[in-house]
Amino acid sequence: MKKNRTFTLLLAWVASFVCCLSYAQHFTASPAPSGGSWATGTKWYTIKIDVNGSVCYLHSGTTNSSGHLDVTRTAKPTDDGGLWCVVANGSNYKIYNKAKGTGFVLGLYAPVTYKKGNEWWEGISRTGKYKEGSWTISADGDAYAKMFAATTTEANVWTTFAKGSPSSNTDGDYLHAVYTGSGETYYATQTTGGPWYNPTYTYTTATSKPNFTNLYLNKRDALSPTRLGAWNTSEALGKPGSRFIFEEYVPPVEVTFNYDSGTGYTAFRTASFLSGKTLTTADVPAVDYYTNFNITTSNKTVSSSNNTFTVSCTPNFPFTEGHVYKMHGANCNGSLNSNASNFCFTARTEDNYITYKGDKAAVNAYSYWIFEHVANTENQFYIYNMGTDKYLSSNTNRSYAVMAEKGTGTANQIFRITPNGDGFNLQHQDDTYCCGVHFDGGKNTDKTYLGTGWGVATDPSHDASRVYIMDIAPELAALGNDPATTEGYVGEGPSQVLKTAAAAAGTTPTVANVEACLDAYNNPKLADYVTADKYYQIFFEGSDGTNQALALNAATETYSAGAFTLVPGTVMAVAESGIGQTDNIASIYQFTKGTSGMLVTNVNAQAAWGTVSVSGLEGTTGEGTEYPFAVASGQSNNSYWNIVTENGHLVLDGTAVRNSTSEAATARLKEVTSIPVTIKPTLWTSLCFPVDVIIPTNLKAYKAGSTEGKTINLDELTAGTRIPAGTGFLALADAVSYTDGAYTFDIATGTEPAAALSGNLFTSTKVKRTGMAGLDYFALATKNAVTGFYKVTSGTVPANKAYLLGEKLNQGAGANMLQFAFGEGTETGISNVNAENSGKAETYYDLNGRIVAYPTSGVYVTGNGRKVFVK
Repeated sequence: MKKNRTFTLLLAWVASFVCCLSYAQHFTASPAPSGGSWATGTKWYTIKIDVNGSVCYLHSGTTNSSGHLDVTRTAKPTDDGGLWCVVANGSNYKIYNKAKGTGFVLGLYAPVTYKKGNEWWEGISRTGKYKEGSWTISADGDAYAKMFAATTTEANVWTTFAKGSPSSNTDGDYLHAVYTGSGETYYATQTTGGPWYNPTYTYTTATSKPNFTNLYLNKRDALSPTRLGAWNTSEALGKPGSRFIFEEYVPPVEVTFNYDSGTGYTAFRTASFLSGKTLTTADVPAVDYYTNFNITTSNKTVSSSNNTFTVSCTPNFPFTEGHVYKMHGANCNGSLNSNASNFCFTARTEDNYITYKGDKAAVNAYSYWIFEHVANTENQFYIYNMGTDKYLSSNTNRSYAVMAEKGTGTANQIFRITPNGDGFNLQHQDDTYCCGVHFDGGKNTDKTYLGTGWGVATDPSHDASRVYIMDIAPELAALGNDPATTEGYVGEGPSQVLKTAAAAAGTTPTVANVEACLDAYNNPKLADYVTADKYYQIFFEGSDGTNQALALNAATETYSAGAFTLVPGTVMAVAESGIGQTDNIASIYQFTKGTSGMLVTNVNAQAAWGTVSVSGLEGTTGEGTEYPFAVASGQSNNSYWNIVTENGHLVLDGTAVRNSTSEAATARLKEVTSIPVTIKPTLWTSLCFPVDVIIPTNLKAYKAGSTEGKTINLDELTAGTRIPAGTGFLALADAVSYTDGAYTFDIATGTEPAAALSGNLFTSTKVKRTGMAGLDYFALATKNAVTGFYKVTSGTVPANKAYLLGEKLNQGAGANMLQFAFGEGTETGISNVNAENSGKAETYYDLNGRIVAYPTSGVYVTGNGRKVFVK
């Protein structure tokens, strides 16, 4: 009994072993990939199909004309496209290809349809319930194998397989598709009684699924085109084309080369070497746009444990990441000649397309492109357009490239930068398609839109895929070098802000520098051109085409505690070239940058513009109103400005500057560096400037140093020294050099030495001063051909003049006229001079009785017999 029992167990073990041989697994399942990487311990195989001695190998890159996997390779593959691994999927399997990566698996497409069974009736109405239907599976001419996305769930596509049970040819594996769908629901029924015309039913739900038991992968040579297809009959197990022979791939040591080396770009290359080989720099695989390859590890011997090496390298892309460039194609101008191209890739806002016939010489943000490196990649970039604030996007098929927000849409936005002759490609990250100027999709007859390529393997080397970089630094630097025109209006030349921005962008065209340059170029602001410590005149163009200066009303407006009118209904109706002394002084302004515009202050009145009234522009003694100045003419000439008000713009309406809600007018500005003064032939004038001025060398200036009785003692001020604003003084022209009476006082910069004005007795006013009635004061005047300081009986003092208060006199009470004395107090009647009020000039005789036309120093006798001394 014991012997028989042992024999029985032995037979059972042998039977079990034979069974195991029958179901022998000829591949080892690998762990599932994770995070886009193959799992440690992944087993790779080549898959051979032997049909009666005709051997072929499965390769992911071998497809027929329909794009289906074909089995026509006769040589055993050694590249990744011929390497496969099998990953367990429950009790079944998924098959991956090394070249296609972890995102794709081998799948079988076989059309499957389900036809519902007859509908059951209950009474005279339908129940909506059906008998079991039938499945139809087409596996003859319609089924094909292909690499599908690993997450594919669409109907009739299966990427899960099970091993079959071969009855012969046990050296191979038979793989049939596993249906992973939900099937179709139907209802079983049973009659439970009732009259024949109204039976009673009981329903039980059931699910029907297609039977894939015989749907085996198979090399279908009989089909056209040939492909890896399927059988769907029991004959499948007998077909040698259904037998898959897994041959384990035992590679040499795979050496990984790391090209990062602190450059910020991460590139990896692998190469196979026999264990024990000593590597040299010559063994380092080449990487596009990387130079200076040099293995930096000390131990260069290849082994299974020493198979990673660091490579010292320098990225050498045709551009610098973060810098701004223009791009153009090899045949942007219709010929394959990059040097002759006059065009560049320029984005369009109206349709988000990119034309390749943009003017490459134009300063245009829509032609400016930036390359943004994709972290941890060797040559992948986002390509940003500054004008649209969007990213270049393209498809893998023949279509037009477009601009889109980053991360939106279905088009690819990551491009590989790969070499192409003396240029480079903007290549789709997952395909061979390249952006170029050779796509013709019928957009228009001119074919001017950037698009993807012909859809062939030669795209990366196609002449029309070739792209070139254009350096924009020279054109940006040139923006700050445009000279101002000779008219000298503010804004005719580049602003200082633009000069500074253009210099920075021309040296380093980074995004920030270029943006600053474009902003200063495209959006000039008056604040970029004027400064608070300088002085300007404002001109409006009248209907007759002449410039008219904006000024106080002949410089005689009263500056009182309330509001005053800068332009009481009028602009100074004089041509720019004809502004007189008084008008010029009254038309000087200063600009102060505010939070939203410019505060404009009349220097003579020391008051800012207020709100525009219906009768004209008014001033205020308060803080004033800020007014934005918008450039009116654009980049061609930025000296024309719109002055924006609360409700519209300032316009010149006849001779009045008013507010308009419908029509914009322009104003022009000039910097004022000097003030003209006209002195009459009598050679004297009194002055008070609203700004610091420098005493010119071609006349003399005096202060009132002291008074003595009816005499004012004048002290000469040194030429070239600075007289502060608001200071009253006298000016005397030289009789010998006097011609037309035109003199100029330069506005001081503040660096000049101050004039010796201590103790100056003159009082002055920059605007007309009223309320002087009853006040004892003296002003320069001429009466009966005698010039001196006469007592004034009116209550008004003219603007920009000097006068003397009676309280300043020393023992001069009751005087009606004050004579001048120079230096030591020598009296003169000064009847030889006549200041503001024209009068007849006195006749002089020397002591011998001869007429002297231009007396110099000495003693003379006047025509009326008075003896005078001229110092």
